[in-house]
Amino acid sequence: VRVVLVDDRPEAVRTPLTAAVPPSLRERTVVVPGGARGPAAARNLGWRAAGDVPWIVFLEDDVVPGPTWGDDLTLDLAAATGRTAGSTARIDVPLPADRCPTDWERDTAGLAGARWITADTAYRRT
Repeated sequence: VRVVLVDDRPEAVRTPLTAAVPPSLRERTVVVPGGARGPAAARNLGWRAAGDVPWIVFLEDDVVPGPTWGDDLTLDLAAATGRTAGSTARIDVPLPADRCPTDWERDTAGLAGARWITADTAYRRT
């Protein structure tokens, strides 16, 4: 229905993102300035701007969705029962094969085992 893109970069470095939005999505994409307040604030801005839709889906900027992401999401939400409040993806965080990973890379890779990861998740609006 609509794609809400929260641009949470600081205003001083913010350049228009419309060129980065695929042409097929441009007419239904709304860009909301985030004020550089972090992921949680960006998610709050996003769901408020989404309007009256049954599901709010969050996909953070460092997530690279696979080629079947949209279809997988559609099937997952269609299978959700009325008691389902949210759904989260299983993510893969690849580590470098040609060197030892840094502490930051190892910490980030640990998110792959997280039970609820907000980087790629959907919540029922109600």
